[in-house]
Amino acid sequence: MKSEFNFKTLYKSFLNAFNIHQGFIPTIKDLTINPKNVVQYYIEGKTDKYGYSKYFSPGRFFVTILAILSIFAFFTANPDVSENIIRELSLRETGTTNEDDQLIKKITELVMFFINNRIFGFLVLIIPASLCTRFVFKNNKYNLAKHFVVNIYCFSFIAFILAMLSLIFNQHEYLMYSFEKMDNARNNIQTDILWKFEIYNYLYAVVPVLYYFYAFKNIFNLSWLSSIFKTLASLVLSAAIIFLSIIFTVIIYFSFFYNY
Repeated sequence: MKSEFNFKTLYKSFLNAFNIHQGFIPTIKDLTINPKNVVQYYIEGKTDKYGYSKYFSPGRFFVTILAILSIFAFFTANPDVSENIIRELSLRETGTTNEDDQLIKKITELVMFFINNRIFGFLVLIIPASLCTRFVFKNNKYNLAKHFVVNIYCFSFIAFILAMLSLIFNQHEYLMYSFEKMDNARNNIQTDILWKFEIYNYLYAVVPVLYYFYAFKNIFNLSWLSSIFKTLASLVLSAAIIFLSIIFTVIIYFSFFYNY
């Protein structure tokens, strides 16, 4: 006899599709406690007796986190706030041509997207970070593909943690607060919650670094001192690559825009 289809059936099918209760939760738990287990389990191609993996693969974990971030972005987005900031920046520019105005607006819209969705920009760093950790940890016998695995897991996990932290704060007020030129917006925020935004700023910068200290120590069997040194070296190299990439992109973009 067939059971009646209801919301419980739909809920179970959703969990089975994403394997939330079996794959996702163990992945989050062990990336917190022992990230080396997750990385090695995937690299060695391990499965249980039924042929299933205990953890999400890097690709599946990345896509799942991306889906979660997209849901958060959908419910926390405030187009009015972004438009007000874009409009204010445009009004500050005087004596510019129509072409300049269009360019400024496009650049501002791009900047506002990453201000609104900083965690998405954070995930883009996986590629340069993998190249840099491959260079810094070249004596650990991990090829580039394995470093991509390490960084996908680590960056996705950090993005998930930062997304959880973002739920504590009013993102609309934080957006205005974090935009230094919006003096009027700052004055409209209650002073008793300003310190929370400052803490959020520090956590956003500190949490990724601290987790990488811990993850690299665990994955590569390093001492704390060695892990800290190599992590900082990777960050410096990544920052250099990103900076040069941005400069190169801006030069190409400006050349293309003014030629056409």
